[in-house]
Amino acid sequence: MQTAGLRVESLQPVNLLGGIAWWATVRCAGQRSAAPRLVRVYDRVVMPTTRFIERRMRVPFGQSLLCVARVDATRVDATQVGLAGVGLTGVGVARWGPGRE
Repeated sequence: MQTAGLRVESLQPVNLLGGIAWWATVRCAGQRSAAPRLVRVYDRVVMPTTRFIERRMRVPFGQSLLCVARVDATRVDATQVGLAGVGLTGVGVARWGPGRE
């Protein structure tokens, strides 16, 4: 992020139970992907539980990382910022405002 001219404000693991479920399914059981029925159960039961837990405590690990970064105006002009050289396998961009999650 710093190479791209961004200042990291927050970097934290998310989806604790998803990380555990992935580990159990893929690493221990040797599955390549989850059955659609299990994904529906996960979305309906596990995700709300994960959100409940993660709103109350910072988790030590998770399936993904959530990074909030801003343009570091002291280093680069906002029009020059790009993520091409960051070396991430997946980059998500979201604009959140008051009352949005």
